[in-house]
Amino acid sequence: VHELAFYGPGARVVAPGSVDELVEVVREAESRGTPVVPAGVGAHAYLGNPPPEGCIVVSLRRLDRVLRYEPGDFTVGVEAGLPLQVLRETLARNGQEVPVDLPRAARGTVGGLVAAAQPGPRRGRYGPVRAFVIGVRGLRGGPSLYKAGGMVVKNVAGYEVMKLLAGSLGTAGFILEVNFKLRPRPARRAARIAAFARTDAAWSFARAFRSKGLEPAALWRLEGRAAGELAERTRSAVPGGASVAWLFEGNASTVAWQDSEAGSLVAAARPESCAELSGQELDLVYDFLCEVQEPGPEPPPDLAIARLCALPEGLGGLAGRAASLVQQEAGLEVSTASDVLSGLVTLRWSGPAEALARPLPGLRALLGAAEASGQILYLPPPLRRSHDLLLAPDPSADLSRRVLKTLDPAGIFCPGRRLGREGLR
Repeated sequence: VHELAFYGPGARVVAPGSVDELVEVVREAESRGTPVVPAGVGAHAYLGNPPPEGCIVVSLRRLDRVLRYEPGDFTVGVEAGLPLQVLRETLARNGQEVPVDLPRAARGTVGGLVAAAQPGPRRGRYGPVRAFVIGVRGLRGGPSLYKAGGMVVKNVAGYEVMKLLAGSLGTAGFILEVNFKLRPRPARRAARIAAFARTDAAWSFARAFRSKGLEPAALWRLEGRAAGELAERTRSAVPGGASVAWLFEGNASTVAWQDSEAGSLVAAARPESCAELSGQELDLVYDFLCEVQEPGPEPPPDLAIARLCALPEGLGGLAGRAASLVQQEAGLEVSTASDVLSGLVTLRWSGPAEALARPLPGLRALLGAAEASGQILYLPPPLRRSHDLLLAPDPSADLSRRVLKTLDPAGIFCPGRRLGREGLR
């Protein structure tokens, strides 16, 4: 559904059954100057600037094998078309994981996971997707195959190429294979959510929590509709207020100590309520923190999503000013979900389609004044082509263009999707 909406009805979809077939597709596209969109199952079609009309969407969903798995070495190598659910289930049988968060009903493939590099609830603790990629095999322009890294955690051959692919949204060519380093699944988890009637009290608690010296796997603060939706899943929030949710994980003794320390912070903050999350309730909150950054399986016509990024110390002020700006500029319902550890804010607003883009100029000015960054995660298809992905200038854009020109000399891989309408100019 997303592919048809964002790539246009003229897009042609092909699914090569081998690397040789893929090479021929790229060779023909380069000879004709036809834009190519690397894809899996289309779960991330809404991200980035839409490609030009008449593109070829090349799905790697048929390249879906687990190639190498060494549980004792905590490494796994898979083809890019492997479904995320299969990867998760394969690793879970040995009590292992790539600590990149996905909702339980996650769609998508491993290649899309790396190319999109969407941050999950635990990013502030364990780092981004690229931190767990230790090797890749890819296809760049030419067409030419290449390898970088390997299956050894300390192998750094081609290291920076692997990091470049994370978040590239297909603009650096095709990711054919990915090797991940793994970690044990935590033996124990402890999670709670505290609800506050006053939003400033929630921020004060979140800052105190962060400065306490604890090591939560996740620490999130939610306001507006996001807090209300979380209330429906946990029965713990206060209407019109804000919530702070956190998660500890690891061995039993460490988790128990940290949970006790957090309890002293809760007692001092005196929230309206503080609920322990476990079992299905914890799973529902986990799903929500993943899904709050996504528009859902079908493109909603009345929703906009943006991600803002600032230093964690200034996160509360930026999130509050951004939410107020959206309300003032367009009078729309707005909510924020802030990762207090990493400094990322997901801003969602909904309303009539004609008003959704109205706050964007103000957000750009706000980010510029705050020396922060941001990007559009979702706008309905009729609006998407009129607004660039980035809400603040990318200081590394010129360098990125030079690097991508090396990987894609013909300029056919998702031109303009990551760098704006100028493409590889």
